[in-house]
Amino acid sequence: MTQLSVGQFQETEKYAAYLRTTEGRLRVDLGWMNLRGFLPVTVEDQRALDVGGGTGVLALRLAALGFQVELLDNSEPMLVLARKEAQAKALSRRISFRQADVNCVSDLFEPSSMI
Repeated sequence: MTQLSVGQFQETEKYAAYLRTTEGRLRVDLGWMNLRGFLPVTVEDQRALDVGGGTGVLALRLAALGFQVELLDNSEPMLVLARKEAQAKALSRRISFRQADVNCVSDLFEPSSMI
């Protein structure tokens, strides 16, 4: 198994390359399968906040299901990749992109705005 360092999550191209490997795809797919068990059956008018969403792998899947997604990441290069993928998959209208630090989430949204 490939050892990931924190630095790889901060280096956009390395992280994107990792996600294209069998191991990276498996990691994402397993996380997605776990998350799916917690999602509502009907997603009409549902919103999701993807904190630290990086390249948007999960945000894109949520948007494809019909969620309106707010993707938050502190790396603009990661968000650039996420935007490109959203455009390529015609999901741009379902995802908002915001560059910010996760520690500032309470300053970015009104209380209960994501409920």
